[in-house]
Amino acid sequence: MIASPRHQPRYGANHHLVDYILGITYDIWEGGGMDLILDYYDSDVEVYSLEGVTCGAEAVVQTSKAVLAAFPDRRLFGEAVIWSEEEGGALLSSHRILSPMTNTGESRFGPATGKRIEMMIIADCLVREGKIVQEWLVRDNLAMVNQLGIDAVKEAARHHGQSRDARSSEWRASELARLESSTGIQVEGSSDAESIAAHLLAGLWQSDEAGLEAFIKKNYAPYAVMHRSPIEYYSGRCAVFAHYAEANRAFRDRQVSLDHVAARPFDDQGMALSARWAIRCVHSAPYLGEEATGRTLFILGISHWQLLGARVLREWTVFDGLAVLAQMIDS
Repeated sequence: MIASPRHQPRYGANHHLVDYILGITYDIWEGGGMDLILDYYDSDVEVYSLEGVTCGAEAVVQTSKAVLAAFPDRRLFGEAVIWSEEEGGALLSSHRILSPMTNTGESRFGPATGKRIEMMIIADCLVREGKIVQEWLVRDNLAMVNQLGIDAVKEAARHHGQSRDARSSEWRASELARLESSTGIQVEGSSDAESIAAHLLAGLWQSDEAGLEAFIKKNYAPYAVMHRSPIEYYSGRCAVFAHYAEANRAFRDRQVSLDHVAARPFDDQGMALSARWAIRCVHSAPYLGEEATGRTLFILGISHWQLLGARVLREWTVFDGLAVLAQMIDS
């Protein structure tokens, strides 16, 4: 049998980061160039998510092939790339993706369902000399399970949580220790992107309930829309407040860190802002159908905001609800 020709990389350090990120995503997934991961990812890359840590480009290839076997028609549409310049000439992109796909093959959640679903994903990629050297990946696998029509959600969550290997457990423990010793998000009075992101995250996650309501009224437009996934969204200040109030009641003793910020202009007076964050908390009230367990949870999330002046018009906040549920039901 004659082997298929090796795909050749078309993007490198000479391309603008937005072109690079959108281009390699298309070539890998829609262009059938899964082998290009070995060109575009550093051989020692580490990909961090609440599902665990994936080490090495070859492992990224194998994980991606498993997804493609379950969803052969998967598409990845780039909705935003918010990027920043980092030390030493590196660049970091926060890439928001809408991914429609059909489950026609067996997945880690069970046999094919034939269901057409959509996923919202945000990937923060650190790029150095044309290669991705680190990635932080967030997607809400709970939205996937719900769209696939899987009834045994808790069993899917338990399986999801038990898939962690030693490296993943070590990373989770180190993140919990880091957050336990942190002093929380410090808000400065500046109007630069990092200060705005700190102001937003602190207001949403470090306020009491009355303070949260006042914060959202002041900082969100009356018509603001928040997206948690393609099937979970909140329209208007009251709905956004209700979402965060429920989460804050469920996640007590929150210790929050702001780990990366990027920003780009939006229209002529606005800003497209991204923030990667992490939370250590205690599960202390009903959430996702699970009564309070008192367990310590670790949440990795990324938020994108569209701001006009000082107010949020739209928000996209993604974290893996299935992985959070797994931590509630499995030690």
